[in-house]
Amino acid sequence: MEATLLGIKQVIHFLTIILLYIQVLEGVIKYRWNALPAEQRDGMKNFISDVIVQVSATSVKCRDHR
Repeated sequence: MEATLLGIKQVIHFLTIILLYIQVLEGVIKYRWNALPAEQRDGMKNFISDVIVQVSATSVKCRDHR
């Protein structure tokens, strides 16, 4: 039970951090996106795409291991 509770706390912490990053990113996209140099915009797009692929792959692997 204790291990499960610790796992749940870690997941909640991870999701909280992701939510914070998403909120910051939303602000950047809404108000500052066009002010960024094209190189930085492309870098951010590539980074976000890579993270989405990694998280998706990890989620699928975790779900398959159950």
